[in-house]
Amino acid sequence: MMTAYDIELLEMIGQGTFGKVFKGRLKKTGEIVAVKKVFQDPKYKNREVEIVNMLKGDFVMKVMGTYSTFEEGGQFLNIVM
Repeated sequence: MMTAYDIELLEMIGQGTFGKVFKGRLKKTGEIVAVKKVFQDPKYKNREVEIVNMLKGDFVMKVMGTYSTFEEGGQFLNIVM
């Protein structure tokens, strides 16, 4: 299981309607990863991880793990790719 303590967020590299994307580093290995942070609205189920895991292809990033963070404004799902 992945936690926020496993990742060092380095910089924000993108922002869209549904979230932000950060460049990050796995603390254990030093591997560079992308972390997509999306707001978790309790009224809706976020199916993004489920859908991305079904996709296969050379240009589709693989999900390495997920973790939740609680910040001002609510709960966020962080998808590590």
